[in-house]
Amino acid sequence: MRVISLTPAQATCASFISFIVIMTSIPRVIGVNANSTAAANNDAAVADVAAAATPKSAAPPVTIVEDESFITHPPPHYLDNGEISALFGKLQDLFPHLATKYSIGKTVKGRQMHALALTARSENGKKVELLRPLIKVTANLHGDETLGRQMVLFLAQYLTLNYANVPEVQQLLNTTEIHLLPSCNPDGFAAAKEGNCESL
Repeated sequence: MRVISLTPAQATCASFISFIVIMTSIPRVIGVNANSTAAANNDAAVADVAAAATPKSAAPPVTIVEDESFITHPPPHYLDNGEISALFGKLQDLFPHLATKYSIGKTVKGRQMHALALTARSENGKKVELLRPLIKVTANLHGDETLGRQMVLFLAQYLTLNYANVPEVQQLLNTTEIHLLPSCNPDGFAAAKEGNCESL
């Protein structure tokens, strides 16, 4: 779990900078010409800036909590084809408004090639927009290249678990349709053997 916080001091600083940008643009917008008017405006601006820079009260920090529990619980391991099917089925059951499990076909050895479509859907289950941008993410083209395969599975879990709480995830799934194919070569994965880290 990762927590991103904005302290009251940081929030005040951000407000201060925004205020300065707005105030410096006012003379250009309204076309102030008279010296007396400009001086009065400057005095008012200085007073407003001083007031904005004075802390009113200790506001609670803005917090975004990202759920990354799937990385360590249960203990991570490389999922086999059956476990991928079960995981995608579980995500579809838990998040029917976001996740759709499907297969792009079978391998020459009869293994299903499981995929997951992720996008925010309307209440009736249909796509909100017909022409959303599509993104395809694939991995494990070579059977013994397993890290990318696992990262795609982590991505599927991250996006579904964090849709409700992380604005960036909401924006992504509200405007994009993402198709995840964690293994292009499940036959090769099944045939691969764990290597020796000592290269012996």
